[in-house]
Amino acid sequence: MQDRGTRTKEVLITALYAADSDAELKRKLPVDVEDVWASRSWAPTEQVFRSVKTALEYTHGVIPHKPSDHSVVDSLVGTILSQNTTDVNSSRCFQLLKQRFSDWEELLDADDDDVAETIKSGGLSKIKTKRIKDIFREIKGRNGEICLEHLRNESTEKIKEQLSAFKGVGPKTISCVLLFTLKRNDFPVDTHVNRLSQRLGWTPNSATREETYEFLNSRVPDDIKYDLHLLLIQHGKITCQSQKADCKACDAKAFCKTGVKYLPKHAQLEQKALNESESSLEFPAEGPVQNVAT
Repeated sequence: MQDRGTRTKEVLITALYAADSDAELKRKLPVDVEDVWASRSWAPTEQVFRSVKTALEYTHGVIPHKPSDHSVVDSLVGTILSQNTTDVNSSRCFQLLKQRFSDWEELLDADDDDVAETIKSGGLSKIKTKRIKDIFREIKGRNGEICLEHLRNESTEKIKEQLSAFKGVGPKTISCVLLFTLKRNDFPVDTHVNRLSQRLGWTPNSATREETYEFLNSRVPDDIKYDLHLLLIQHGKITCQSQKADCKACDAKAFCKTGVKYLPKHAQLEQKALNESESSLEFPAEGPVQNVAT
């Protein structure tokens, strides 16, 4: 039996929620509802991550694993195109580039205005054109061709080291390449994942996206990284938007400081008492204790 100091407050809230919740969801949540305690200083456990995944699947359905036939360079380009736009727009822009240019070598030799015009619908076309072409030049300068397929045989740390050397390629881009193209267990943090991790109390609002990535990537179980990443994005787009959260429709409300008011009444009272006993929530890493606000 675990002592009080090792239990997380999410497990307590989930147990209370499950007690009055839909029977099917209660059955699916992988939580121990007996002898549940909450600690004042806590970190999300594997059990919590799995419970949130299960709850979000109850809301949005199981995420299908789609095989990717993109090259590593294709994946880099696609991720750059996805910045500050929708998935639909970025996918369209990627296809337009493929149709307009026979290969990446032709794009590199093309006029910048021509490339920018091709991807204009995705926004920031001139910035993205420069970023893509600069990366292509670096890749070709190092490898003699615009190809990074050799990375498939490298370790994850080596891949991160090599990709991060390219200007404009940050942790999110690298993590997306790792997860979706190279089939490595990595956990990308975009704006939706970052926002929801704060609302769920996994990280403080003061944490940067890079800090959130390092923290979550080291703690989310490998076997659910793909699913939880996409579920959080789906949830952030549909249910838990930046300016409008539909808490009533959220099956993960038990884990959220905003959504807890939509729980059964007795769970609200327990959560209120718990909140009053906590002056702050600790970011489970080196650094100052911060308040987690929604």
